[in-house]
Amino acid sequence: MKTIINEENNNERVDVFVAQVEQDLSRAEIQRLIKSGDILVNGEKTKASYRLLANDRVSINPIEPEVLEIIPKPYPIEVIYEDDDVIVINKPQGIVVYPGAGKEGDSVVSALLFNKVKLFEAADPMRPGIVHRLDKDTSGLMVLSKSEVAHEKLMLAFKEREVVRKYVALVDGVMQHNFGTIDAPVGRDDLNRTRMKVINDGRSAKTFFTVLARGQHSTLVEAELYTGRTHQIRVHMQYIKHSIIGDPIYRKKTQIKADQLMLQSYKVEFMHPTRNIEMKFELPIRADFKEVMERDHYEK
Repeated sequence: MKTIINEENNNERVDVFVAQVEQDLSRAEIQRLIKSGDILVNGEKTKASYRLLANDRVSINPIEPEVLEIIPKPYPIEVIYEDDDVIVINKPQGIVVYPGAGKEGDSVVSALLFNKVKLFEAADPMRPGIVHRLDKDTSGLMVLSKSEVAHEKLMLAFKEREVVRKYVALVDGVMQHNFGTIDAPVGRDDLNRTRMKVINDGRSAKTFFTVLARGQHSTLVEAELYTGRTHQIRVHMQYIKHSIIGDPIYRKKTQIKADQLMLQSYKVEFMHPTRNIEMKFELPIRADFKEVMERDHYEK
């Protein structure tokens, strides 16, 4: 417990006083400490609005730093390419990229650490090597960094939209146009904070799509990201009335059914961050895509 004697700050709010002397604490943290009784005035609980008098004794019980670490856990991850700077993997469906705070479930990062892959830790120990993300329900190609120079250059390349990211998706309904652009801002749904939606004051989002094949009740499309918003392709496809088949969040009931999200990151192209050579990767379309396409009598 740290005690500070107020000598000069007469009539100053206690939360303002603490913010000045403990600059590592945010205002929100100070409010929580006051409510929990970890900030006292003259040994008594107080309110944030209390105004200090001369010689008031302010006692602060500091926040113990939360120890965060990712626990390596076995999980099958296919490595497509690896060198000293980057690793490209085929992310499985149903697994998050990194665990949330206080969670120890399966993740891409914990699986790679279990296999002794040395990812670059950067500033956040819970997100080592992360330069972009894939949704939990999305499978496919993902790039991670293993060195500081690779991390910085890849982060910049994604920010400057120099990385080509293409997905393949099976969507509801037969698309009439062979290609198009969906340019619609995406933001969080106020009625359901786990969902995203197209809203006027959302973040700019743009997706290019090309029809690859058509069935009787669905369409196989290639979607290329210009921006990378959360759930962007899923939200944009729903927005144009062609939700992705198997989407547990954004798809309405239709004739074509699938047990999982029919969305796969299948092409990635980028300049190698240290070797200055173009890297191109492509995965074959998943077997469950082909099964759905066979059921829907796709053109041969």
